[in-house]
Amino acid sequence: MSMCKRISVRNTRRAEHIHGRLARDISAAALSSDGVRVRADAAGEVTEIRLHLDRPLSVQEELDVLHRVANIISDAIVNDCEPELIEDILDRHYHFLEDEERQRVLLSISGEMSPGDDMTRRKIRRKSFILRRLYEYLRDNDRLSVEGFVAFRLKEYVESLEYRVEEAVSDVLILREYTEWTELLRHLSLPQLDSPQRVHVQVQVDGDWTLWDDDDPTAEIDLPGDFPEWEQDLDVDYPDELMAALIMVRPREVVVHDPTESGRSRGVIPVLREIFDDRLHVCEGCEVCQ
Repeated sequence: MSMCKRISVRNTRRAEHIHGRLARDISAAALSSDGVRVRADAAGEVTEIRLHLDRPLSVQEELDVLHRVANIISDAIVNDCEPELIEDILDRHYHFLEDEERQRVLLSISGEMSPGDDMTRRKIRRKSFILRRLYEYLRDNDRLSVEGFVAFRLKEYVESLEYRVEEAVSDVLILREYTEWTELLRHLSLPQLDSPQRVHVQVQVDGDWTLWDDDDPTAEIDLPGDFPEWEQDLDVDYPDELMAALIMVRPREVVVHDPTESGRSRGVIPVLREIFDDRLHVCEGCEVCQ
């Protein structure tokens, strides 16, 4: 049984890629290049690729060729059409994103669809779904429009992309909120004329912490009367509690003492550094730390 398939593609570069792979891979599948003809004709924006196998094929050979054709086209959809689909989803639903945030969304998903990279489990699932749908379609049809197939026969696939974009956008918006909050805290922490030169922080193994002024290591800093007393069982993350205390004091420098190298203390240092930047110093050894 001979075979004739016509595949139309609207994107010239995509058509050239599909045409090149068909010419190479289908010849290998047919065991010989004899009787294999792959021709591409452009008509306006559409390129039609014609695949002819004139020599008789066994049932198994025909199924093998169809699988290879479906595999080539599914690769093109996942690696080449996906970026366009993601751009369209962003245009329709997330036009409020800044350009930098939009690029961050694209980059966060691009690792799943970069040609040559190891495919993630999500990409493998998407590719398998498309491959199966294409294979079933090509068994019963001799004409295929790649872009039309994506639009009308891969709706579940497009929906999965929309969900993936929603996840990526959510991550970007969380980062936006965190960045805005960090900027606000940095502004609030700026020292004033009456701010102490240096404040020391000591975090104990149990999560308790104390602040004291550099001028009098024996005297703890007095916080406002309405400042909540720190208790370990409160539903408040202690870096936030400590941050609030430091922002009220607004020191010019913050020195963190971590004599026990507790995990809690190491966890709070990056948080404090986000706000105080080069005003934060970690003690490398003193009488308090010994």
